[in-house]
Amino acid sequence: MNRDLEVKTILKSLPDWLLVVFVIMFSGSYIRGLGSSGFATLMIFAGIFTAIALPTINKNNNLKGLCMLAYCVVVLLINMIMNLENINLLGYLSYFIIPYIAFILSELIEFDRFKSIFIKIMLFMCIYSLVSYTIFIENPDVLIGIEHAGGYIKYRSSIFHVILMFNGVGLERNCGIFWEPGIFSTFIIIACLFVSLTPKLKNKFLYYILFAVTIFTTKSTAGYMIFICVILFIFVNKLQKGSKVYSWLCFSLPILLLLALICIIKLDDIIFALNLQHDPTISKLLSENLYNSSRFIAIQSNLEIFFENPIFGVGLKQIGMLLKDLDSYDTATSFTMLSKFGIWGLAYTMMFVVGIFKFNGCNFLARMILLIIAMFIVNKEPHDAFLFTWLIMFFFLKTEKSKYKSSLENENAVLI
Repeated sequence: MNRDLEVKTILKSLPDWLLVVFVIMFSGSYIRGLGSSGFATLMIFAGIFTAIALPTINKNNNLKGLCMLAYCVVVLLINMIMNLENINLLGYLSYFIIPYIAFILSELIEFDRFKSIFIKIMLFMCIYSLVSYTIFIENPDVLIGIEHAGGYIKYRSSIFHVILMFNGVGLERNCGIFWEPGIFSTFIIIACLFVSLTPKLKNKFLYYILFAVTIFTTKSTAGYMIFICVILFIFVNKLQKGSKVYSWLCFSLPILLLLALICIIKLDDIIFALNLQHDPTISKLLSENLYNSSRFIAIQSNLEIFFENPIFGVGLKQIGMLLKDLDSYDTATSFTMLSKFGIWGLAYTMMFVVGIFKFNGCNFLARMILLIIAMFIVNKEPHDAFLFTWLIMFFFLKTEKSKYKSSLENENAVLI
């Protein structure tokens, strides 16, 4: 009898698991191609999800989400007309289909349920990738499938895991199932945040240790920096408003920000003083390397394009050609949205800002740190093409302000 009940429970939860896996697959994974086949797949799933979710949408009436979706349609249409890109209708439809599916999925699965499944999937992914990574270090020949991609060589242990090496030597980097290690570190960091925001989850410290070790194997400098912010977020969010430590942090925040600014300005001197300039991960933070990094160039290039076309941007077709001429990329999402859609593209970033400040699952200082983490993440990869990021946005729009307040306050309250 109990066995039958367990089987029924598993079968009942299977659709939710498949939805979360689908979201991850269409969010920077190595498995999904970015060509016409990927778009066709999205169109098919969009039809299926719409048919399933239509009754739910009518009942829940997610007005904020619907308004954001309508805003996307209007901006895309105006942008297409103003930039004379009518012939690029398929490109604009492709761009719309991702937020559309994200909205539908936000109606099909609750945020708490999504968090729970996502944590379990990332737990499995980290363990699997660490095992594969360890085997690779000891004996690279056991991995199957080698793909040369520019100056990089990708070694695959299976479709679930990728190891990335530069020119086949030196820095082995754990990519998980994603096309580059920085994206894997991003998803691990988000899993860490979800763990910290899940009140009833036990043995959280073990999750943090596993996630930290896996981030270390990605060799992602940005991942290291953001993970430090995550640790700070976890600590600050456990402080009760009115406690001595919380009050001290609020009072000393301007001083701490000033010290952080001084450290950033003097970062080169600090790195040389600690003799870390030869470390391949730390050396990326030297000003010369930082200014020449693809992420900094992406911000600079997209801002230049935006200032020249501030009202309607340059559209989806021209942006690719302009960035190619500038030897740049579209990884800085907040700035890319501005260069593509002009001032109207600011809404993408503002939705996260407003959503985080209205989110009552953490105290004010923790929300400030969470906003910094979110802006770091969004602007280190092309998240406008990630189904996961759009889904989180719609969850923020859908979540009631007081939903997590009582449970999280009870768990996180620490009087010091």
